[in-house]
Amino acid sequence: MSKNYLLTATLLVIASLTATACSSPHLYSQPGRVAALEAAKTLDVGEHSVGAQGGVAYEASINLTQISAKYRYGLSDQVEVGVDGNLRVVTNMAKLKNRVNPIILSSRVGAKWAPAALQDYVAVTGGVAGGTYAAGQFLSPDLGVVLAFENRYVVPFVSASGYVSVPVNAQEVDVTLAPRWTYNPSTERNELEERPQEFSTPETTWGVTGIAGIRVPVDLGKVTLAPSVGVSLSEFTDGTESSIAHAANFGMDVIF
Repeated sequence: MSKNYLLTATLLVIASLTATACSSPHLYSQPGRVAALEAAKTLDVGEHSVGAQGGVAYEASINLTQISAKYRYGLSDQVEVGVDGNLRVVTNMAKLKNRVNPIILSSRVGAKWAPAALQDYVAVTGGVAGGTYAAGQFLSPDLGVVLAFENRYVVPFVSASGYVSVPVNAQEVDVTLAPRWTYNPSTERNELEERPQEFSTPETTWGVTGIAGIRVPVDLGKVTLAPSVGVSLSEFTDGTESSIAHAANFGMDVIF
């Protein structure tokens, strides 16, 4: 009796894992910030910074290529403000039966404050972003903290932030998976299997993100080049389902 119970339980677990691996994507409302590689030090008063960051991400069974263009201005020696423009492209759209627009666009305005008493080792960040994609538009405020060991050569940094993404004009998206070839033992032939039709509509999503990386400032006199590289891990939920995302990004900032 126990052997039969164990066998039944094992089959149920296998079936559950198989169903999860083959299920259609669950759409979440998107974060507005992309490739957020930054140390704690702010720009000096009157300084400008332009740059770009990008990389690859895997988010809730969706593969993404992403890039962000950034501008920063030193409002004071402890406060900088800026704006980002972000482009993300879903690269595994072929898994869906009916192709949808793979592009996710967003822009963000934000600020960073590094208290003078903490000597550029700690900063607080915050901003508000808005964007659009196939499932509608969204608004996403964020708040975070950055820790770094500031020096002239190699600056290691870590950051933690939280965000909320609120759908605006949310749209239902057909996320039915593409048909697949399966072997039919009764006919001893491979046959094309249609997947059940599924739709998903994003709901308010909230999550946290951790980032670790390094920044290498190169002083060229009137201009400083600052390449950076890092990895991130996020966990998010919409109250119905939860998921994780991880990414690797590289960036370059020019400070003048």
